Parts: sequence; C-alpha cells; structure tokens
Amino acid sequence: MLEWGLTKLAKADKNPYICSLYLKVLTVFSEYIIPFSSLRPGKNSFSYVAEAPFFKEFEHSVIQNAKINIEVVVDKHSTMLVFDFGIKGEVISECDRCSDEIKVALENTEKLIVKFGDKTFEEETEEIIVLPHGTQEINIAPYLYEFIHLSMPQRKTHENEKDCNQLVLQKLNELKGDKKSTTMDPRWEVLKNLQL
Repeated sequence: MLEWGLTKLAKADKNPYICSLYLKVLTVFSEYIIPFSSLRPGKNSFSYVAEAPFFKEFEHSVIQNAKINIEVVVDKHSTMLVFDFGIKGEVISECDRCSDEIKVALENTEKLIVKFGDKTFEEETEEIIVLPHGTQEINIAPYLYEFIHLSMPQRKTHENEKDCNQLVLQKLNELKGDKKSTTMDPRWEVLKNLQL
C-alpha cells in the first residue's frame, strides 16, 4: 500500500524526490486533507468525486477518464481512526477484446485503520498505517487513488461480444486461424508421445 500522508514528511528532508511528491500531494490534493484532530468522536462523513483531473495528477495512471463518487466515514476513537471508503462510479476504459472504448462500472468498499505511535512501524500492514503522535491531519488522495484502481476488474470487456468492434474480432479470428494452420516442427512431435 502507498505510505503517503504525513508520515512522509519525516523522510522528505533526506530525499528530494519524496519531498517534491509530498508537496504535490499537499497542494494539488488539499481538498482531500481530513483534519481529524478537530473531528468529534464517533462517525464523521465526507463525500468526494474523482474525475479526470484527479487521475491526471498521478503519473502512469491506468484511469484517464472517470466519474467516481466516494463516501468516506471516519470513525474517531481515542487511540485510532477507522476509515470506511465506499466507491461507486464509472470508468472509461478500453475493451480488452476489441480495444473499443467502454464504460466500466465500479463498486467497492475498503477499510483503512490509522493508529498513532512512535517511530516503530512494525504494526503497518495493507490495512493499518501508523502515524506519529501529534499528527493532526491526513491526506487521503493517494489512498483513494489506490482503492479506485484496486476496484477495477482484471478483465474489461463488453458484456455481450456482439457489442464489440466486429472488424477487430474478424481480424483476430483470421489471425487465430493462421496459427492453427502452421505445422509443428517434427522434432517436437516426438515429445507428444512421452508419458509422464
């Protein structure tokens, strides 16, 4: 999981790349900063919409165009915070079968637990992060970005093959047929008879 948020500030003075990346997160994504120190104990709700400009700020983003509604519920306890993310929306992507543009529906829930501690981060996992005592806010933009990408299906195709670009499918079938007609090297034919 991306270890962004205020924990990067401690490492920023040693690495100029992290420092510039951290400053970008602070400035571009300032609307995604949650000042949890001023929240009341219990559940607090936030709503966000991630669209094309959000994803363009991240290099190498698979998603370029989308409209994702995100509901974040922060359950504030005395020793930790529990973030529940509800992700729902559509992403414009390419069909893996025909390369035409398709809309991919996303719906997912994710959880992030934020604990507070000293500089011992042994407790950190994919779902748990540890922030230094005294931290008062967290920028959730990198977590939203990661959770949205994790919500993408592995295979993105039209639901019905008839909706795919038929010219592309026809060409693929022709190419597939050409592969079947190739003859196998006779030296490899002997391997077919091996019994394992």
